[in-house]
Amino acid sequence: MKMKKIAIAFLMSLMASTICLADETLKYGDYEYYINDNETITISGWDGNEEAMKIPSEIDGRDVTELKVLYNINENLKSVEIPLSVVKIERNPFTVLESLRQIVV
Repeated sequence: MKMKKIAIAFLMSLMASTICLADETLKYGDYEYYINDNETITISGWDGNEEAMKIPSEIDGRDVTELKVLYNINENLKSVEIPLSVVKIERNPFTVLESLRQIVV
């Protein structure tokens, strides 16, 4: 019975921390991002409507190091510039964009 109570307490704390993480999404211009445990930035969204996206190399003095899948991207996006600070890119971050013609690193 004691182990069951510990397991329930653990699951409740895990759920609470997951809920808190959802509140940690921040905005910088057209970008959504969050701060990683090591104080770097992961870009997790973009709601711009330009034909060119230039991902910043830093936000608020923190390096942008990761790029997640970006949903709801402008269907007219033609080019993306990724800074050298980005060292991890999630598989297919731009989903399916027929308009995308150029990615510059």
